[in-house]
Amino acid sequence: TVWTGYESNGKSTVLRNIAFRGFLANNADPYVFYVSTDDDTSTIMIAILAIMAEMSIDEVETMLRQGDFLSHPKIAKNRDLIYDTMQNRIAVMGLKEVSDMKTLAKRTMELRAAKPDSTMMVVVDAIQDMREIRDRNADQRLAVESIYADMIRLARETDTSVHAVNHQKADSGSLNKRPKVENIKGSSSIRYDARNIFMAHMSWKYDKETPFSWRMPGMDQSLPIVEIDMAKDKHREANIHLPFRFNPFTLRTDELDDVSYKQYEINRQSEVYGAQQAKGRDGL
Repeated sequence: TVWTGYESNGKSTVLRNIAFRGFLANNADPYVFYVSTDDDTSTIMIAILAIMAEMSIDEVETMLRQGDFLSHPKIAKNRDLIYDTMQNRIAVMGLKEVSDMKTLAKRTMELRAAKPDSTMMVVVDAIQDMREIRDRNADQRLAVESIYADMIRLARETDTSVHAVNHQKADSGSLNKRPKVENIKGSSSIRYDARNIFMAHMSWKYDKETPFSWRMPGMDQSLPIVEIDMAKDKHREANIHLPFRFNPFTLRTDELDDVSYKQYEINRQSEVYGAQQAKGRDGL
C-alpha cells in the first residue's frame, strides 16, 4: 500500500492514526513495526502516546519529563492498554536502525519470527530517506521501483501488510493542487503492483478559509481536514474520498459525521465544476 502527497499534507498523521488506533483496536493479536526516516524515534513515540491518550503533545512531553505519565489521572482509563501496547504491540525504529531495504527485510523477518501468530503491519515513513534512493549516483526512479518490488515480496514472504509513504515534490506552480498518481517516482510500476494507492491533500495548509476545514467548539480558528483519495484498490472501486478531521493539538484524526460528509461532497463537486469552468475559459 502506497501513501503519497505533498510534504506536510497529513498523510503520515492519518496513517499513524490508522496504525495505532484502528489497526491495534480491530485485530485480535496485532503488531505494528513503524520505521520513521523523517523524525527521530522519541518524537514518534510521543506522537503515538498523544494519539492513544487523547492528549496534546505538550501535555505528554510534560508528563514524561516529570516521570508521571502512567500514573496521571488523565490516562487512568487507558493505562493498561497503553502499557501493553508500548511493551508488546509496537516496535519503532529510525533511520539509524533501518537505513535500507535489506535491513528492513531483516528486521521484519526477525519480528515475524518472534510474533509468528500476530497480524502484522509494517510502515515505512518515508522511503525517500532510504539509502538506495539517497545515493546520488543511482537512478532514483529505478531505485523506487526496486524498493516497491522488494516490499511486495517482503509482504508476501512474511504475511504482513506493508505501507510505504512517498513524498511528492511540489513546485510553486503546483501548490494547493491535488497530488496525482503519475507524479510519483516509479509510478508506472506502482500503479500496476500496489494493492492500494492513497493520496493525501490538505487545502487548509495553503488557505485557512478553505471550505475543507472544521471548527472545534469554543475555538474561532479553523482546523484542517485531511482528504485521502483512494486512487487504486484491487478489491473495490477506486476514486473514493475519505476526509478526516485533523486535530493538530492531539494529532488525532476522525471521520466526518454524516451531515459534515454530505457538505464535504458538495464542496468537492463544486471544486470539480469550478476547475472545469476555468479549463473551458482557458481553452477559448
